[in-house]
This record gives sequence, structure tokens and C-alpha cells, in this order.
Amino acid sequence: MFGKYKPLWGKKPSLKSNYDAVIIGGGLHGLAAAYFLAQQHGMHNVAVIEKRYLGFGGSGRNTAIVRANQRTQENVPLYKEALELWPVLTKELDYNLMFFNCGNLNLMHSEAAMNAARMNVSTAQFHGVESHLIDAKQCKEMVPALNISEDITYPIFGAMYHPPGGIVRHDAAVWGLAKGAAKHGVHIHQQTEVTGIGVEKNKIVSVETDKGKIKTPRVLNAAGGYSAAISYAMLGIKLPISVLTIQAMVSQPLKPILNHVVSSGTYHCYANQTLK
Repeated sequence: MFGKYKPLWGKKPSLKSNYDAVIIGGGLHGLAAAYFLAQQHGMHNVAVIEKRYLGFGGSGRNTAIVRANQRTQENVPLYKEALELWPVLTKELDYNLMFFNCGNLNLMHSEAAMNAARMNVSTAQFHGVESHLIDAKQCKEMVPALNISEDITYPIFGAMYHPPGGIVRHDAAVWGLAKGAAKHGVHIHQQTEVTGIGVEKNKIVSVETDKGKIKTPRVLNAAGGYSAAISYAMLGIKLPISVLTIQAMVSQPLKPILNHVVSSGTYHCYANQTLK
């Protein structure tokens, strides 16, 4: 017989009637917010409310790719800081997030795309992010499985190579952040549904759940793809969010053939080989 299941983040807390902040959604954004509120800002009376289980939504259903080669002046520094944070969090949380900076290879399939990539590479380099433009032959040297012939639908002209990027294990990030948040006093309530948000004089005053009412002056809607529906149904606020479904396919186990994350905007796909 197995012993009674005990979550990594400790015993199940009782739902209190009052919290300084309530976070709706137990995914990466909600748990990260809870962790940093407690760890850096001394805000320990915080509740994370999750309708199902931690990482149920997009946090547990993504391809785990991390990078800092976005194309705008605003995004590059933000993603650079985030990318540099994974090793820090691994140590801080005392939990292996399985961060692997194997590098990102973004394939280009036309001269126009190569010109756009040159601008992206220049932007990244300006902000101190390592990024290189390479030709098709160099792509083949890095990933021998690539077909660089010209008799395919979209021939490979070259690629933008971003060595600091890679992958992080998404469920490990969820569990590590939950462990860290709980260690600093955050209450994590799974299988608890938010059913309403109380407002008085244009201010948040409470959150209704199927387990009881919580008085709170602050609510963070971190429900990912569900956030727009929650805001509209409970507060009448329309968020500029449209939810689009993408498909992820998992192959049978293969011997190592991909040393990097490989992506193609033209084919609208990307691939990486996990440790599994």
C-alpha cells in the first residue's frame, strides 16, 4: 500500500476568511506572482485559488521553450532578464527546473525573411543578447537531420541562432514555484473554484469561492486562457485577449537527433527533443 499523498508544497491549508491578496489561477504566472510577493515584498498572507490542479492549463500543456530573441526593443530586455532568471530560481527554490540552454535555431525560408532576421539579430546584439545569422550550410552542420535541398516546399535560406535559449521543464517550474511560495507562507488551494468577485464603490472587497467567501482588497486574474471569461463574467470587463488553440505532437522515443530547438515561422512549427 502506498502512503497518504503529500504535496511537495506541504500540507493542505485551511481556507481563511481574509487574505491581503487573492490570485486566481495556479499556473506559472499565478505562482510566480505569489512567490515574488512573499519572497521579495514580504506579503505572506496570500492565497492562490486553482479550480482544478496546479499547472492544469497552459502551464502544463506547452512546449517548454524559453528564449530572448523577440524582435522589439521593449521585449528583448524583458525576455533577457527572464532567461537569466531560470538558473537563479533553480538555486533559490532548491529545486531542479531542468533548464537546458541548448540554443534556438529559427529557420528562414526567403531573402525577405533573412533581411528581417538581420534586424532581429542586430536588435538582440544591441541589448547584449547573443544572436547570430547563419546560412543553410551552417544550419545543416548544427542539425544534420535538416533538409537543405531546394526541391522542398519552402527551402531553408539560413537561420537566426540564439545560443542562450533552450527549454525548461514546465511542470518542474510549476512545482518549484509552488514549493517556494508555500515556504514563504502562501496558501495554495487546489480544487477550489472562484464563483464571483465582490466590488463596492469601484473597489475589490471580496472573492466568492465554492468553499466560502474571502475578504480581500486585491485580486490578480492569472487564469491564462480563462482570464478573459472570468473578467467579463464577474466584473463586466472585456480584456483584449483571444484564445487560439495550437497543437502539440509527441513522437515515440527516438535516439538523440536534435541538439537545439528548431523552429520555422513559415511552416508554423517548432520542435525540440526532451530528456524523455
